[in-house]
Amino acid sequence: MILGIMPAISEGFLLLMSTCILLLGTVFYQKQAKIIPWLVNFSMFVGIILILYSAELPTGLYLHGEYAHNFLTVLLKLVLLIFAWIIFIYTNKEVESSTCVEFYVLALLSIIGMMVMISSATFLTLFLGIELMSLPIYTLVALDKKYQQSSEAAIKYFLMGAVASAIMLYGISILYGISGSIDYLTVQQTLKNLLWVGSGNYAYTFALLFILTAIGFKLALVPYHTWAPDVYQGSPLSTTIFLASVPKLAIFAITAKLLIEVFPVLVEVWQVWLLVIGIFSIIIGNLSALVQTNIKRLLGYSAVAHMGYMVLGLAATTTEGYSAGLFYLITYLIMIIGIFATLILLDKQLSIEHIQDLQGLNSRDPLLAGSMLLILLSMAGLPPLVGFLAKLFVLKALLTVGYIKLVIVALLMAVVGVCYYIRIIKVMYFEEPLHTDLITVKPYKRILVAINAIVLLLLGLQPVLLMRYCEMAFLI
Repeated sequence: MILGIMPAISEGFLLLMSTCILLLGTVFYQKQAKIIPWLVNFSMFVGIILILYSAELPTGLYLHGEYAHNFLTVLLKLVLLIFAWIIFIYTNKEVESSTCVEFYVLALLSIIGMMVMISSATFLTLFLGIELMSLPIYTLVALDKKYQQSSEAAIKYFLMGAVASAIMLYGISILYGISGSIDYLTVQQTLKNLLWVGSGNYAYTFALLFILTAIGFKLALVPYHTWAPDVYQGSPLSTTIFLASVPKLAIFAITAKLLIEVFPVLVEVWQVWLLVIGIFSIIIGNLSALVQTNIKRLLGYSAVAHMGYMVLGLAATTTEGYSAGLFYLITYLIMIIGIFATLILLDKQLSIEHIQDLQGLNSRDPLLAGSMLLILLSMAGLPPLVGFLAKLFVLKALLTVGYIKLVIVALLMAVVGVCYYIRIIKVMYFEEPLHTDLITVKPYKRILVAINAIVLLLLGLQPVLLMRYCEMAFLI
């Protein structure tokens, strides 16, 4: 019995801690508010230890077949908690004291939902995980009551998210009607048998397209991307850094698992979908980002383009492509967390909203400006930073399977992407600051941002270890 629940032990612990933090914050708030970030840090540390401990368990299904445990689930949950912990360190003291408890409790509940998604082995577990991830994020977007745009962004995000969830649920219901099961392996075997006898083709193709549509919304892929720039702009920075990063790991996990484990017989359908959606996301994301003046909207459109590159890796339908997609996603998360962390540190003093608000940053804080320079150059895909290798691995996987024209288009759009990142660098380094006072930031946070930037350089020089883990996650 104890062995059977071990793959979910980290999720159980985080649920217990989120309940304790909620009770502590509501009953003893005035006296114990300062201890809440420490409890969150403790929760993340113990959660990581429990994941490492459970990694020794045999690969297979647990909790009556609802939970999968393998190298991919362990790796993604470990990376998820590490990135979430870094985000909590950056947002410590930056979250409004009046919403501190709500922010951490909602974020922890959302993280639990992401972990459930990553380990899901049935469509029931998958859908419960998606809702547990999404509902707290809708609330986080609207958490800053003093910021009028937050409420508007939250309503838009909630309505579109509800439609996406309904579409996914409809697709799942079709699969259940065909197979009589919600288990991944049973559905996969049923579809394989139906394809063999040549029946039910349209039904399960429609089911796949409904599910892919919902995934496209969650990843902000074209044409389901319109919520991303508005929600990025309308959310508090402490919410945006969370929204823009860790949920993508969970969505990547379910995308890879569904396409590889459940729908391998429909590879010709979903490969075309990924190729078309991926390349249009790259084109529209980069061209839209090029004309933005609001930095959060720019990063929102940039995210659309980056997710386009990531799904192109999956579209290669090879182990090389899958691992390249995961490598791209992990390195992208390091970059986007670094950028938003820098904006969070600057926000209280500069009220960051537009690109021009970074004017002359180098003369006011050379370390933060230098760190952001490295991160932006990595996002632009310039060597020797890891952003260059991430794009290279994805495009190489596409070249291997013969998509030369798509690679050429993706390369041209990467050049467009360089332009708007260079524009931010120009403002930071070659324009006079509006104010001359120095930026006041806690030293450990400034050092953490610098480490973030240095990691991008080190991974660019030595990507072998991370790439090896990504490849191991997809070895069958």
